[in-house]
Amino acid sequence: LDINVGCPIYEASRRGLGAVQLRKPRSLAKMVHGIVMESPLPVTVKVRLGESEKRINVERVVGLLAAAGAAAVIVHGRTMEQRYRKPADWDLITRVAG
Repeated sequence: LDINVGCPIYEASRRGLGAVQLRKPRSLAKMVHGIVMESPLPVTVKVRLGESEKRINVERVVGLLAAAGAAAVIVHGRTMEQRYRKPADWDLITRVAG
């Protein structure tokens, strides 16, 4: 079961879905924990680096999701604000994965 918290598209974010959920990491982790507790399937979560270059919180988010029981976290190497325009930050992805 994959939860996509990486979607930067306005139609999702204006409804509180997708990457905008990175604004509230504890709330996201609580939601993931609830799903993990009820799902017979492994739960994975796709995230971005954060909301913007000034609000990169991927290390905190990944830690909270791991503690919440996520089986894996997939990191998209750009922020929500960057969408798909800038190169991925492979150095940060490597640091988070380590």
